[in-house]
Amino acid sequence: MDDRRLHPRPGLAADARRVHGGPHRAPPCLHHRAGRLHLGSALCSLAPTLETLVVFRMVQAVGGSMLNPVAMSIIPTPSPTAANEPAPSERREPSWACPWPPVRRPDPVGRVLVIALLAVLTYTIIQAPDRGWASPLTLTLAALTLALAAVLIAYELRRDEPLVELRFFRSASFTGAAVNAVASFSTLGGFLFLTTLYLQNARHLSALHTGLWLLPMAVMTFLSAPLSGRLVARYGPRHPLIVAGIAITSSGTLFAAFDGQTHTWPLILGCALFGLGFGFVKVPITHTAVSGMPVSQAGVASSLAPPSGRPAASSESP
Repeated sequence: MDDRRLHPRPGLAADARRVHGGPHRAPPCLHHRAGRLHLGSALCSLAPTLETLVVFRMVQAVGGSMLNPVAMSIIPTPSPTAANEPAPSERREPSWACPWPPVRRPDPVGRVLVIALLAVLTYTIIQAPDRGWASPLTLTLAALTLALAAVLIAYELRRDEPLVELRFFRSASFTGAAVNAVASFSTLGGFLFLTTLYLQNARHLSALHTGLWLLPMAVMTFLSAPLSGRLVARYGPRHPLIVAGIAITSSGTLFAAFDGQTHTWPLILGCALFGLGFGFVKVPITHTAVSGMPVSQAGVASSLAPPSGRPAASSESP
């Protein structure tokens, strides 16, 4: 997970140690959801067929989708300052409860509409290059996508507790975070898709060796995300976003203008630069989305803005 150390006041670090029972202890609800994500990842690595891989990816998605809102709703949870912290002899063992807001009523109609909308949109984007963008099928699917979107918006706006909080998009910071998420994950999906095709089809590498060539990107993302969290906590989201934009643009320029993918070290440098940029962009997106929302809506906001880019990444057409 990213190091999102976004402390609104100096005493929050001490509060976290008191409430969490130690600096490295996490609530059981996070362990449970992280465990489902890790279980799905392990099953994906052992999938014997494509069909089972799809099923295991669904298990992985369930764990991942449940993890982010819980983690982000912990950050703005009010707690006493360090000045009011009890003496060590008065401290009690923490009694853990997930920091969920009041249980929201289920919205089955909204779920069906969202699933149908994303399914039709993804199928349209994937099939359009082969069928033609002006073909009757593509135009029909595009019209169906717009109709589903209109029905979803009209229905969700009438609900008191909608599945998709469209009212959040009235906030400029939340909308900006959602747009950045779409742009970032679209870029990530395109980068992984094209780089994998190049390494396997042009360089004739196996899937294992292709993954090894992409390790510099993963390593840089892993290393830069905690640094981004520290910078956001100290200076705000602007500086990490600037670093992310420069790094991702430099990576694309290296490949597009200088054919960096044809040589070993430029390819490694391009992957590392992209990983650096993507690691720096994730934390500011979530911070911007949550900071403009009420405390009670932090979990819901974090579950909408950053993941809004996932459909864009998954719809990269072959």
